[in-house]
Amino acid sequence: METHQTIALPHVDDSNVMSDTENSKTRVLQLLDQVESVVEKLRRDALKMEEDRDSVFTTLDTIRNSDMLTELSDSKYHIYQLSSSDSLPYLFHYSFVKTIQEISKLGTYLIRWMRLLVRL
Repeated sequence: METHQTIALPHVDDSNVMSDTENSKTRVLQLLDQVESVVEKLRRDALKMEEDRDSVFTTLDTIRNSDMLTELSDSKYHIYQLSSSDSLPYLFHYSFVKTIQEISKLGTYLIRWMRLLVRL
């Protein structure tokens, strides 16, 4: 007499697969929204830094052209000239702001690209 053993196959519930996929997409979109907000904050900060830089250079030009400059002693004048050199701080700040702007643009493109991929 032969006895057959019944093998229990695992039960796969397909109803959760769609919801997991939707949850994953929703989570990715939420993360992309967070990244986008950080990128936008970087962009705003870069613009603020540019405005601050322009304000500082305007102030330096005003001081440079003022009559108060003639009252400074020679040593103070040389220190002032070194501290208000246009080229070095401007180049450093300009390259820093441009780098932040490029990162911001790349972040925006990355977010758009990722959103397109998530929607596919």
